[in-house]
Amino acid sequence: VIVIVYIPVFLVAFVGNLTILTVILKDPRMRKSTANYFLVNLAIADLLVAVICIPMTAVDYVYNVWVLGTTACKITIYMQGVCIVASILTILLMSCDRFFAIRHPMRNRQIFTVNRVRRLILMTWVTAAVVVIPIACVSEVIIDEYSKMNYCTENWPTHVMRQVYDISLVVGIYLVPGVALVVLYTLMGVRLWARDRNLQRQNSLNNQDDVLLARRRLALMMIIVSVLFATSWLPYHIINICIDFEMNTSGQLILTYPFAILLGHSKSAQV
Repeated sequence: VIVIVYIPVFLVAFVGNLTILTVILKDPRMRKSTANYFLVNLAIADLLVAVICIPMTAVDYVYNVWVLGTTACKITIYMQGVCIVASILTILLMSCDRFFAIRHPMRNRQIFTVNRVRRLILMTWVTAAVVVIPIACVSEVIIDEYSKMNYCTENWPTHVMRQVYDISLVVGIYLVPGVALVVLYTLMGVRLWARDRNLQRQNSLNNQDDVLLARRRLALMMIIVSVLFATSWLPYHIINICIDFEMNTSGQLILTYPFAILLGHSKSAQV
């Protein structure tokens, strides 16, 4: 059943994100917008999940064992982690960009220049690549002692190391950015929906309503993107933490793991 669901997820993720990249990169006017650079980066991360992680995960579910070797095992788990972290950092940067555009328009033009945004995007990938290195190091194909089947999994030297890393990852790239996003969106909402005098003075009377409406729509889009991302990967993080701290006493929780991965991968199709 999961494999069948993966087919439309892959198709929508691949075609949708490729379309976003094509439309933005082909239009010189769209390339001048810093917001579009962030959208392109999100599309690239989702496209990588679609072409690398989804096919390999689907093959794993087809055979019920890992048949692609150790290298593919490391690449799949590593790239999934890198794309998750890069997406989170990109969403956070997009929110900062929108925050300054709404609260401090003049400063935003100075801070989020096209060249600086390009460097920030590069830093999101460098940071993501470094943060997820431990996962690449411990990912390997192991043989189950009872079934004698191969499985691609994280094989940490000690259980404590896995607990520390997973908790640090959830706090550092999930909870902290989540709190930051809530604060940013709250401050943006206060400015946008209050229609304060400062915002009114920044625009002429003729286009004031249009500008406010456009900014509200963009802020709403960012909120939707953030909520979809958070909810898509939340079950995956919860299951990992429960397994790390042995809250899965009945053994049933592990059965939901494939569905949690599917939900996370489906985020790539939410274009």
